[in-house]
Amino acid sequence: MSGNLAGFGIPSAKGAELAVNLINQQGGILGKPVELVLEDASSDVTIAKNKAQLLASNNQIPISIGLNSTDMVMAIMPPIDKAGKIFLTSGSTSETLLNYYPQSLFFVPFSDSSQARAAAEFAGLQLDAKTALVIYDKNSEYTNDLESTFSSSFTHHDGKILGEIGYTTGDYLLTEIMASIKPLFNQANVIYLASGPVEAPFQINTLRSAGYKGPIIGPDSFANPMLIKEAGRSSNNVYFTSHAYLDPTTPNKQTLAFMQQYKQAYGDYPYSPFSALGYDAVFLAAKAITIANSIDPNKVKQALLSINNYEGATGSISYNTGNHIPTKTVYIIGINNGAYTLSALLIIKPKDKSSEI
Repeated sequence: MSGNLAGFGIPSAKGAELAVNLINQQGGILGKPVELVLEDASSDVTIAKNKAQLLASNNQIPISIGLNSTDMVMAIMPPIDKAGKIFLTSGSTSETLLNYYPQSLFFVPFSDSSQARAAAEFAGLQLDAKTALVIYDKNSEYTNDLESTFSSSFTHHDGKILGEIGYTTGDYLLTEIMASIKPLFNQANVIYLASGPVEAPFQINTLRSAGYKGPIIGPDSFANPMLIKEAGRSSNNVYFTSHAYLDPTTPNKQTLAFMQQYKQAYGDYPYSPFSALGYDAVFLAAKAITIANSIDPNKVKQALLSINNYEGATGSISYNTGNHIPTKTVYIIGINNGAYTLSALLIIKPKDKSSEI
């Protein structure tokens, strides 16, 4: 909730706090009030490891939630996994984590492959793009995963990838690759830009200034309120995958209820989808414990895997396929004239190219 990941951690914690308060107003879990134990890892893996030891040793905590970084989740998992407890990440999207902790780790958000496949399907089927240029940070595991999955999925939808061109982390203006990408602008029906939240506005400005006028699609890192402010008019015709559509016009009744509850509790509507993820994480944990009628971690795990079509603030969530990454809603958000619009809503299965629009 502090440090360089605070922009994700604070909204997530506020969403979780709201959920706990609502659960307690309804009588708690198994007839007992719920206590939210907040531990600030300060965006530091060493501190996170120490905090995880405390959580893992507490027999009254069968399930912990939070964290939005692959490195942070990797840091806290060893003691939680050893203790046989459950961690429900409310923000990390890297499915490679499950290679290490396939039994004890569950996801609330969609995975990177899920959002990249959703972006490719949107590009091919809704934007009718036949060609795509993929630009990505070649030094980031997050963006490398996005790039490879988008490319394979876009090809699956009969699209042609003109190029997969990587830049070095910190190249905000795409200086080192401009000579390679600019000649492809006229051929590219769409650009998929897999970059982080800080550099994305600058890179969008750079692409527009260099002459690219077509649609640009990005990942969930684009869900940054500063993107519109910093990219200005360049953000028109930009789309991104998001965990929620936090707007009063949302078609999701649960999202709207969450927004109203959040405003009543904190005085304003939520601005970050991570607040909705934190909220859903608590309610999913509560539902699993209620189904299990126990706080025994093994029973709670089985209960989580039985959850099907749970309607949360971030949409429909299902684990009943046996996958610890849920089948869930992916929102495609468009930007035009400084405002967000809902462009598509898809249900994406993990490790599967099929979806419903």
